[in-house]
Amino acid sequence: MLTWGLLVIIVNVVYLLLSMLIGYLAYKFFKHKYKHIGKIVFIVVLFAPFWDLIIQKGVKTYYQAFKMEAKIYAYPELDENGKIESLDFIESTKKQTITSFINHLNLNRKERTFQNVNIDEFSIDYFRKYDFDNRIKKVRIRFDDIKPQFEYIQIGTARYKVVTNSKKYLFDLYTVNEYLLIDNKTDETLAKDMSVGFKKGSKSKFRNKLLLWKSANNSAFRVGSIRKNGIIKQVLKLKRI
Repeated sequence: MLTWGLLVIIVNVVYLLLSMLIGYLAYKFFKHKYKHIGKIVFIVVLFAPFWDLIIQKGVKTYYQAFKMEAKIYAYPELDENGKIESLDFIESTKKQTITSFINHLNLNRKERTFQNVNIDEFSIDYFRKYDFDNRIKKVRIRFDDIKPQFEYIQIGTARYKVVTNSKKYLFDLYTVNEYLLIDNKTDETLAKDMSVGFKKGSKSKFRNKLLLWKSANNSAFRVGSIRKNGIIKQVLKLKRI
């Protein structure tokens, strides 16, 4: 009985031979007029199912070599207790739910999760049982010696905020995310991190169904994302965002 790995090898070798055959036929047909047409057809046929992965891999290599720049321009001011005055996570945590958020607000995890930071505001997506209009609401959290206290607010007044700017390129083949730490008082950017994510191939694609380029759970093969997002954590003395 064939193993999965052996089956993948056999299928891809057969495809390689088929590509060579098509290239050879093209060479025989055009050899008197176009000397290298067979090689070109062979390469085009062989790599056609992987065009998006080839582009993404090239983009990834380029960004890793030249573009993944995380920068610190300045540090936040600290209060008399040596802590950051207040911090707004609204733009960077829109997908946070009330349940997962509350799970972070117990005393056993407070110092480990939000080390040396006075969290001022947080944005959470309420489930329908908490908000019948299913709206996003802003919440201000204040830590004390007993337990975290929070209240609903309309307008945030935090001194600093973390925002994300995202832009898609090449027919959404990849997305570049910039994470900025901004001083609301001066409107200056204090630090910048970035990441590059790559679109996952469709499960219906030729390479997924016939060439078996997929994982054991049938998820399509993809180029892994790259991140350079330790600078803002370093500036804020956070262990996680």
